[in-house]
Amino acid sequence: REILSQTQHQFDVVCYEKSFDIGGVFANAWDGATMISSNLLTAFGCFPLHTCHNRCVQQNVSAAAEVTMWTCNEYCAYLCSFVEHFDLMRHIRLGTNVEFVRRSENGTDWEVGTRHSTDGRTAVEAFEAVCVSTGSHQVPHFPPWCQQLVDNETLDKADPSRKKQRNRHVP
Repeated sequence: REILSQTQHQFDVVCYEKSFDIGGVFANAWDGATMISSNLLTAFGCFPLHTCHNRCVQQNVSAAAEVTMWTCNEYCAYLCSFVEHFDLMRHIRLGTNVEFVRRSENGTDWEVGTRHSTDGRTAVEAFEAVCVSTGSHQVPHFPPWCQQLVDNETLDKADPSRKKQRNRHVP
């Protein structure tokens, strides 16, 4: 959803996903695992269930407005349909591990170094801003290079509620 929001605000977005699947922790959940919130609460307001047709029908996901508890597989099918509907896959690089993030020599941009999981291919790209997202359904685990992005002590003193945030936007 965040990718869609940023692209709608005219930002050029790149999302690096370590795994090879859309869905985060839900894509790798145990067989038969179900969501703890209903499909009606889980679906995005900008993508109501009735718009989830092709992929959802193929995966036997209920696209009707009836309350059900999706399995994690059904939720991932919904997410894939969302990505397909809004043409977001062009912004997502699956199977890509972020190796480092550092300020560029010009001091205004960020360099993001990546390594592809399959063939080990590496790349370095420059961006004006970086957002580190660990997901809201797991304990945050920021990689070591994240410490250099912000002064966490200063950030936490300025706003103690920030300690609990899962996403860190760095201008």
